Amino acid sequence: MAGKGMKGAATLWLGAVLAVLLFLAFALPRATVSSDVVALLPEARNPAVPASVTRVFADRMSREAVFAVKGSAEAAEEYCSRLLATNAFSNLECRISDTEESAAAGFLFRHRGAFLSDSARERLAEGGGRQANWVLSLLYSPLAAVSSEEIASDPLLLMRSSSLAASASGRLQVSEGWLTSERDGENWKLITGELKPGVAAASRVGALMRSFADARDAVSRDHPGTGFASQGAVFHSAYATESAKADMSTLGLASLILICAVLFAAYRSALPLVLSLLAVGTGAAAGTAATLLCFGGIHLVTLVMSLSLIGISTDYTTHYLTARMTSPEGETPSGTIRRLRPTLLQALGTTCVAYAALVAAPFPGLRQLGVFSIAGLAAACATVFCWHPFLSSRFPRRALPFEGLLLRCTTAWGGRSRVPAAVLLLVLAFAAAGSLLAHTDDDPGAFQSASPAIRSEESLVQSLTGSDMTQRWFVIHAPTAEEALQAKDRLAKRLSSLRERGLIESAVLLPINSLKTQEEDAARVKAALPAVRAKLSEAGVRTNGNALTEPLGFGEWERNSLSSHWAKLVRTDSSGTSILVPVRGERSERADAALAAAAGSVPGTAWVDRRAEYSRLFSTVRTQIAALLAAALLVITGAYWLRFGPRRAAGILVPSALSISCGIAVLGWAGLPVNVFSLFAVVLVLGIGIDYSIFFANFPDKPAPTLFAIFTAMLTTMISLGILFFSGTAAISNFGLVLSAGVFAAFLTSPVALRLRAQERSGK
Repeated sequence: MAGKGMKGAATLWLGAVLAVLLFLAFALPRATVSSDVVALLPEARNPAVPASVTRVFADRMSREAVFAVKGSAEAAEEYCSRLLATNAFSNLECRISDTEESAAAGFLFRHRGAFLSDSARERLAEGGGRQANWVLSLLYSPLAAVSSEEIASDPLLLMRSSSLAASASGRLQVSEGWLTSERDGENWKLITGELKPGVAAASRVGALMRSFADARDAVSRDHPGTGFASQGAVFHSAYATESAKADMSTLGLASLILICAVLFAAYRSALPLVLSLLAVGTGAAAGTAATLLCFGGIHLVTLVMSLSLIGISTDYTTHYLTARMTSPEGETPSGTIRRLRPTLLQALGTTCVAYAALVAAPFPGLRQLGVFSIAGLAAACATVFCWHPFLSSRFPRRALPFEGLLLRCTTAWGGRSRVPAAVLLLVLAFAAAGSLLAHTDDDPGAFQSASPAIRSEESLVQSLTGSDMTQRWFVIHAPTAEEALQAKDRLAKRLSSLRERGLIESAVLLPINSLKTQEEDAARVKAALPAVRAKLSEAGVRTNGNALTEPLGFGEWERNSLSSHWAKLVRTDSSGTSILVPVRGERSERADAALAAAAGSVPGTAWVDRRAEYSRLFSTVRTQIAALLAAALLVITGAYWLRFGPRRAAGILVPSALSISCGIAVLGWAGLPVNVFSLFAVVLVLGIGIDYSIFFANFPDKPAPTLFAIFTAMLTTMISLGILFFSGTAAISNFGLVLSAGVFAAFLTSPVALRLRAQERSGK
C-alpha cells in the first residue's frame, strides 16, 4: 500500500510539474522582465503631491535622453537621422528648419512680453532710466550686434530680455537652428528626446543600445573626429540589464559546475548530479511560475538572487542521498524518505518562515524573491519526496567518506573537549568586533553599480546643460493652468534668492509667465517706454515700433511648437494642471530646509527629493525588517521550546544568533554598509542556518552521516551564495557576502545541538 501511495504521489507530482511547464511556455514569452532598479523599490509618497502626478513626471524623466555631438553640423545632422531611424523615440528634437525658426521668432516677437526674465523685470521696476542704459550698452557693444531694424521695431529690446533668450543655467544658446553649449572652447550640439514607453524593457534595451552604438560608429566613419556624449536613465538601465544577464550566465554556470564537482567528489557517482539538477530545475520552474502568477512579471535582480536556491535546493538531495548511502541493511528508498520526511519538512517550514518575512516587506522586488523562493523550495522538496526514491533505487550503500574524521569532530562536540568552546568564542569575537565596525547607509545610490564610461558622459552632458537627473523637483499643482503659472511666478522669486545665497545652481522654470504677471509687466513696459525713447532720441536713434505686446494664454503657448521643449514639465488632467521645476544645487540639510521652506511659502507647491525620500524609506524598512527578524527568531525558538524543551531550543537559538551576527559583522570587517538588502540576506541566513541545527538535533544517534550531509550542503550553499559576491550589482554583491558569512558561521556553530543533547541525556 505504501508503494502504491508513493507511485500515486509521484504521478500526481509529474502532472503538476507538466502543468507548470505548460504555463511557463505560455506565460514566459508574454512576461515583462524588468531591469529598472526603481521597480524594486516601494513607491515613495509625498503627501503634498498626488501620487499619480509624481508617477507621471518620474516616468517622463526616466524616458528622457540627451545626446551631445562635438563636430560639424553635417555630423550632427547624420547622427540625428540615425537616431530617428531606431524608431525608439516618441519625440526627438534636433535642428529646427529655417522656416520653423522664422515662425518661432515671429511668434516670440508678438508675445515677447509674456516671457520677461526676472532681471528685465528688475530693470523696468526702477523706471525707464535703467532699461534705457541697458539698451544703449547693447547698442554700442560690438559683441551684441544690435541692428537698426531690431532697435526700431523693439525699442526696449524685450526679445533680448526674454527668459527664452538663454537657458536657466545660462549655458545654452541657439545657433543655426541647433541648441548648443560650449565647454573648454569646444562647441557641442545637443539633441534631446523622449523614448517610447516600454522601449527600454529588459528584453529590448540591449538591441536599443546596439543601435545607438551603431549610429555613433557610422557617424565617426563618415566624419572622423566627431565626439559624442549621452545622458539618461536608459543607459543605467541597460548597464544593469547586461550586468544581471552576465551574472545569470557566468555566475549561474560557474555555480552549477562547482556544485556538480562537489557532489561527484562526495558521492562518487553521477546520479547525485542528475537528482540535484532535477530538484533545482523543478524549483526554478515553480518559483518563476509563482512569481508570474502573483506579479505578472519578474525582475532580473530577482532572477540573479534566486541563484541562491541552487545551493539550498541541493541540501534536500544531499541529506536524502547521505541517508540512503548509510541506510540500514534492507531499508528501501521509500523507507529512507519516510524516515527523513519529518525533519525535511521541519527544515522547509523554518526556511519558508524566514522567506515569508520578504513577502511581508513593502519592497516589490523582494516580495518577488520571497514568493519565488517559497514556491521554489517547496517544489524542490516535493521532487525529493516524490521522485528521488524511484530514481535512486540503484544508488549503492557504502561506507561514509572520511568517517573517522567525522566521528572525531562530532565526538568533540558531544563530549568534554574544549574545542567547541574555542570555536564558539572565536565566532563570537569575530561577530562582536565586526558589528562594532559596521555602519549603515540607506542611500539608494549605494545599491547599484554604474559604468565609469556612463558616469563620465553623464557628467559631461550635465556640464553642458547645467541640469542633471537627480530627481529633485518642485511640483506645483493647481485647479487651472493660470493658477499654476501664478504659483510658478511666485516660486521663481524665491528661487532667485536661493540662487544668490548659493543654495542652488539652477532651476528649470517654464518660461511663460501667467497672464497676471504679463499684465503687471505690460504696465512696467508702458511706464518705461517714454524714458527709453527719450534716451535713444538723444543718442540719435529713431524708434517707431510699439513696445506693447500681445498677451499669451497657456493654451495658445502649448499649441505652438516653441513649447515642445518644455512639454515634459507640464501635466494637465481632470484634477488640474501640474508644473515640474527641476533643481540642481547643494545637497545639505541647510539647502533642503531652505527648499522646503520655499515650497511652503507658495500654496499648491511641494518640494520633492526622491532620493532623500527613498533613503528615509529604506531606513524605516530596515528597522521594520530587523523587528521582523527578531520576531521570526523568537517564534521559531518558542515553538521548539514548547515542543522539545529549553535545551533543544537553545541549540537553535545560539547558532542562529551567531550566524546573524556574523552576517552583519562581515560587512563591518569589509568596510561595506549595512542596508536593507543586508537585512534581507540575514533573514535568509536565519532560514538556512536553522536547517543545520535541526538535523543535528533530530539525528543525534547518527552524528557522522549528519555532519557529512550538512558539510556537503554547506559547500553547495556557499558556492551558490558566495559567488553572488562577484556580481556587478552592488546590492547583490552585498547580499552574497552576508549570506556566505552567515551560512558558514551557522555551519561552524550548529553542532552545539550535539553538546546540549548530550548534556540533556546525562541529566546535567
